[in-house]
Amino acid sequence: MDFRLPANCCMPICSDWSDICDDEFICKEQYFDLGPICLSSCQFNPSLYCDSLFFELGVRFPPSLEKAVASRRAEFLAGRYLAKQMLQKDGNDDLKDFEVIVGPDRCPVWPNGVLGSITHSQNIAACVMAQLPCADYYLGIDAEKILTLETCQEIESSIVTSDEMMYMKEVGFSDEVALTLIFSAKESVFKALYSFIGQYFGFEEANLVKVDREKQILYFSLSPFLSNKSGIKKILNCQFSIQGEMVMTLVFDKVNS
Repeated sequence: MDFRLPANCCMPICSDWSDICDDEFICKEQYFDLGPICLSSCQFNPSLYCDSLFFELGVRFPPSLEKAVASRRAEFLAGRYLAKQMLQKDGNDDLKDFEVIVGPDRCPVWPNGVLGSITHSQNIAACVMAQLPCADYYLGIDAEKILTLETCQEIESSIVTSDEMMYMKEVGFSDEVALTLIFSAKESVFKALYSFIGQYFGFEEANLVKVDREKQILYFSLSPFLSNKSGIKKILNCQFSIQGEMVMTLVFDKVNS
């Protein structure tokens, strides 16, 4: 697809709320029209969260959050708020009141004819959306705080192969950024392909084969299992953006392009 993930779509983690948000839960909203898709992101202040914000922001409080801690409720609200705003921005009366609920597989349920994906990490939330045939396109987005070296050492074997890490370091990424990028990219791949596969699958089903630092794209080959289930027979592109301590990755394309 002929578009580039905007460099400033991935906002850095906020360290001083008084500088940008005052007493607002949601702040610094951004909206990007990328042609085939639209992307929205924001910062939110978890310390200001209260349940009444669901009503104030026009988002339904789901039963699945009844036992959730406040931080989980806050990130859910920020993501669904962005989704609601994007559906209203479309101007379609059938979409403006649509509620993106939690499905039985814990994935967001989008209106017919709408592709969407939501992510949140720390105090950042983002939503990406496209009005395209869901059977013909795939779309997934993820944002992550750059992992600490200690965490990398604990989870590396479950996320990447030694060849993937070696290649990322050869092109100039530190261990922490390399692992975070691959982890986030594989999360985006999972979100993009889950509806085609219909079951959970591991990170080993997508393997990094190339990196273009200038274009900010990671290239992945899919296992025979994923390729056969999804119908995708090509190398899958994942765009990325890095700002401060945050990375964002995006997977979007037509299945048979």
